[in-house]
Amino acid sequence: MFIVNIIFKIYYKILDFVNIPGRYSFEFFFSQNKDPANNIKLSKNRIDKFGLKKLDINWKISENDITIYEKMIKKFF
Repeated sequence: MFIVNIIFKIYYKILDFVNIPGRYSFEFFFSQNKDPANNIKLSKNRIDKFGLKKLDINWKISENDITIYEKMIKKFF
């Protein structure tokens, strides 16, 4: 993604140089496979500065999800 970011910065500089207005962005959305271990719950012991319970976030991304994301990126670039 770092290289893609650099490519777009160069592209934007070229657009500015030739006075062509417009910037373009790409957004990718995909759903992960469901995993019952992924969850969000209120902590029993951790409290923030306002006296509210903090969140315990348990989230993992599988190798399969990473592979799907990489395939999707390769199709566009």
